[in-house]
Amino acid sequence: MNIDEELVIAIIGAGGIGSNLVSMLYPTLQQGDLVDNIGDIRICIYDSDIVEKKNLPHQNFNISDVGGLKVTTLCNRLWNESDKSINEGPNLILQPCPWDIRSSSDLLPCDIVVVAVDSHQARRVVHENYENWLDLRCLGDGYIALDDSVKSDLISEFTPEQDSQSCQFEGAIDSGNIQFGFMVAASHGAQWLIQSLRIQSGDDIAQRPFPQVSSISFGTATRLAQSSEESDLNVVGGVIIPMIHSDSDVMREVSNGNHHSIIIKETLAGLAEKKDWPSLWGLADDLGKEVSILYDNNSSIWVDIGTSGRVELAPPVGSEIPYKLWIHTHPRDAYWSSTDKETISIYSDILDKAIVLGHDHYKKTIKINDNSIDKLSESGRLSIWTDEPIINYDSSEVI
Repeated sequence: MNIDEELVIAIIGAGGIGSNLVSMLYPTLQQGDLVDNIGDIRICIYDSDIVEKKNLPHQNFNISDVGGLKVTTLCNRLWNESDKSINEGPNLILQPCPWDIRSSSDLLPCDIVVVAVDSHQARRVVHENYENWLDLRCLGDGYIALDDSVKSDLISEFTPEQDSQSCQFEGAIDSGNIQFGFMVAASHGAQWLIQSLRIQSGDDIAQRPFPQVSSISFGTATRLAQSSEESDLNVVGGVIIPMIHSDSDVMREVSNGNHHSIIIKETLAGLAEKKDWPSLWGLADDLGKEVSILYDNNSSIWVDIGTSGRVELAPPVGSEIPYKLWIHTHPRDAYWSSTDKETISIYSDILDKAIVLGHDHYKKTIKINDNSIDKLSESGRLSIWTDEPIINYDSSEVI
């Protein structure tokens, strides 16, 4: 507990994640006996931004809020909508803090911290100075939840210096293609806080949700290794052992429509290991489908067979991040499609390199902080990914 026997929760960011998290948390705490069991709770919300019209599709604000400070507007509305009959017993206080977090001195004394803003400065302040914290990130329909239980090397891997970015892809708001990863991240945050408070109150069956990487479309990609675990989660299943089978065996599977057979997947993995890109693309072409090969941090190989025009990077449960390499095929020409770019953006924190294969050439992109090299984008998460020329298969270059 902190000064004056208050339990203080700091929520950094009142955007897509933070505004929705607080809007779920505050009315929930007004019900039941959790606050009574703990005592006074103060929720401090930090953000210097004002509400803009472009925020309305994915942040918890109304048209009448435009022009006001996010934290003040949010606190006032929640207070006005709250159940005023709940006045006895411990207090539940909302405190707007209209400034950003760049150093530890910017935070008032607190017991629990939730980072809900895309700022590496704020994240590092929290990671390095507090013991009880949650760090939420999202892009598109995917989200990442780190907390104080995650192994320190993973925390560092996930927190590079990079420019801040909206939780929506470029053009998503104008086109109406709103992605709802922010709502899932906010829900994770609300659940994590409620369970943390239950633990604080002495509830011995309370359990915080596990840190994880997840997507609405693809489900939980992986749980993040925690400091208390001896090794990775060992949820193995689907790891492919590279083995190039005979042409006759492979073509029999292709002809019979057994496109997801282990013979085909092992052969694709074997061709990837040999860097035999023409044969790998040729097998995908025989299947009439795009294929994906993913190397995880242990160099384990995972193979997915997509459709004739699409294959996703779908990080499998049991794989260990960060991922070293994602390879996928296109039906003819190698280029970074809008779907490819969205995928690289979503998994930018946990992916090191990507390759797309065409019929007689390929393209690659590598995550690197070097402003002298052409990038996939001038800003956002793609600004740390190289935009490299097409390479013909007969080139002597080694990947």
